[in-house]
Amino acid sequence: MSIHWHHQMYLLYKQEKIVKEQHEHTNAINRQLLMEYSELQSGVSIFQISQEKLLMFPPIETQDVSI
Repeated sequence: MSIHWHHQMYLLYKQEKIVKEQHEHTNAINRQLLMEYSELQSGVSIFQISQEKLLMFPPIETQDVSI
């Protein structure tokens, strides 16, 4: 093996390591966004079911009641 070949392999290894870290970072962000989207969709679906099946609607007017 020549020194030049060894240096090229080292540079490729370094580049591969950087790309792998970027890929892991992208996957972590993607998982986080999927979790947030899932939580949002879950809340929206619960709200829609409550309106459709249970006929629960937000009040139009509110009244203050003193105790």
